Amino acid sequence: MPKILEVSKTPAFLATLKGFVGFCGVQTYQVGDEMMVTHSRWASKVACEGGAAALGQVLKGHVADFIAGPPAPASVGPGMWAWTSSKSSGAKGAHRITVLKLKSSEVMDQALALAKSKEADFDAIEGLVDITSFSTEANDALVVVAGYTTMAALEAASPKIGEILKEMGPLFGGPPEAMSGTTQFAYPEPLVSRPCIHIVWRVPSADEAEVDAYWKSHEEWMKGSHVMGLEGDDAVAPRLLEFYISKGEELNNPLDPASGKTGNLLYIMSETYAAAAGIGSHMEKGTKDWPGMAKLGEMGAKYNVFMEAGATSVFTNLDGGVLKPAPGSAPTVEQLTGLGLPQAQAEASLKVIAEKPPVTGIPTHVYGMMKVKEGADIEAMTAGLEAYGAASKACPGKVSASYTISDGEIQFIEIYDSPAAMDIHIGFCFPEYVKIVPHADMTELIIQTDPSQLDFWKTSASAWGATKFIVAAAK
Repeated sequence: MPKILEVSKTPAFLATLKGFVGFCGVQTYQVGDEMMVTHSRWASKVACEGGAAALGQVLKGHVADFIAGPPAPASVGPGMWAWTSSKSSGAKGAHRITVLKLKSSEVMDQALALAKSKEADFDAIEGLVDITSFSTEANDALVVVAGYTTMAALEAASPKIGEILKEMGPLFGGPPEAMSGTTQFAYPEPLVSRPCIHIVWRVPSADEAEVDAYWKSHEEWMKGSHVMGLEGDDAVAPRLLEFYISKGEELNNPLDPASGKTGNLLYIMSETYAAAAGIGSHMEKGTKDWPGMAKLGEMGAKYNVFMEAGATSVFTNLDGGVLKPAPGSAPTVEQLTGLGLPQAQAEASLKVIAEKPPVTGIPTHVYGMMKVKEGADIEAMTAGLEAYGAASKACPGKVSASYTISDGEIQFIEIYDSPAAMDIHIGFCFPEYVKIVPHADMTELIIQTDPSQLDFWKTSASAWGATKFIVAAAK
């Protein structure tokens, strides 16, 4: 396990995870000395289906040397009931995973209702932070994942959990299957317990321009001196996880929009850091490098409602909030055709982008290979591929997308949730694709799709001119 944890912290491993479209996060638990259990969350069923390929990519590409055999069949299904403690919070050091086999799918609602009725009992359990659950695809079993602050808290809770499971016993088709493990890895790392800085100012409207300029200068300094994310060294550049300044007109009664305005503006600044050292570095660098720091005391004396620096940390947050980046602005038909895309395809792509059609739920897998040309400008080609990859991963309908350059070849692996997703992909990505073409030739394009979509993919994908071109029905 220590070797796997070392790999999980490498930029290459994290880059692989970031490339999974619709991926909301994963936690890894060590059960005993020789077992690792993962619990991953996905934005949709289609994204989850793409997760099977994602798991294979992680196992083969990063940790194959440390795995004794193929993974056991995964339990997959939609999220059901979830609960968060009002008393226990913080990092979750241990988890209990319990599979409740039900007598039939018909009793699922009863099982969920009984679990919800016990929320007050769960709240009284020391160290129990949260519970999530999902049903299996057949809806005849409930998989329950309970997070505890420590393994000691988990073990101490076992008698009470046993009593609750005993009450649910008449609904079970067999004894519950449970395993417990210590939390080893989480992606993205949770915000809970991360240290914060907060400032709230009440500003007369007459001073708006001055205060706007002050906070804008702060933002510019932050952009040049801090980094977003967990990677880096706080002493060099403080690591920020969240940062914003909100602003709005203050109401006489904040709960009644009809109560009228006070004539003041509220400015609320919130910063969340990866570690306490980041706050110390932030204060030190601000004093040294940002002229606005010298005015903070004076401004605070005039406007301050509340301020704290490191006294609070994130208490709760919406779990699994990994948002897919929004695609860039769609190009025009003229722009696409000017780059060489046929008029009909340009019009079809922009029509689909505008209409945002529903997904079919039938994934199509695409493998492509471009042969790097002799004398190619590798730096320009790599920059083009990075821009293409970023645009591709942000496209609606893209389940998964990954790209590599190796041994004189560019390798593409993409999963689409519908034919419309391919048209969307072309619209957003063609302007970046043409930056790669001067340096590499499309050589192979192999597509597996549903039989009902064969004609579409044969027509659409044939235009890319691959010397080896196969479109086949997936089995």
